[in-house]
Amino acid sequence: TEVRLHSDTSGSALTKTNSKAKSLLISFAGYPFAALMILILFDLFQHNHIKIGFFILFSISLVQFAFFVRNVYGMIWLLGFSGLILATIWYANDSFSRMLFIGMVIIAFAETISSTFIILHLGLWHPKKAGDITNLAKLSKLPAALWTLLLCGVCFVIFWFTIVGYFPPLKQLLNGFYVNS
Repeated sequence: TEVRLHSDTSGSALTKTNSKAKSLLISFAGYPFAALMILILFDLFQHNHIKIGFFILFSISLVQFAFFVRNVYGMIWLLGFSGLILATIWYANDSFSRMLFIGMVIIAFAETISSTFIILHLGLWHPKKAGDITNLAKLSKLPAALWTLLLCGVCFVIFWFTIVGYFPPLKQLLNGFYVNS
């Protein structure tokens, strides 16, 4: 497996396996896993487990650096990100740590939503350029549009739970809407 990170916030992953089931799982899991991680990180923030959240982010970065990322930009980015996390854990006060953590989580959330809309667009209108969706369609012989709707649907459900659970003004607005309807 090789992962490449690019300066435009995009990336790519090359995986090799002889198992069709593993290939399907790998191709499907990336977007929902990212969405689920955001949900977990918001929950850690809400329960004031910032150091655990930083440890998770640092661990993922370390594993990616050690085993998967092979391009220079990606390695530099991961080293800088990991260094920022370590410096924050060791030297920053609680207020700065909380602000940095929630800032990282919000940026990751926005990026995850954005990439899901991009894969939705590509999967429906340019299925041969849709990366994971293209792989899923080729491996399963099912239409790319079906995989697009399934994968994006899973992500949108996770986004829904994230927004309703961790964005109180929207949660209060929706509770008022349902009561008055």
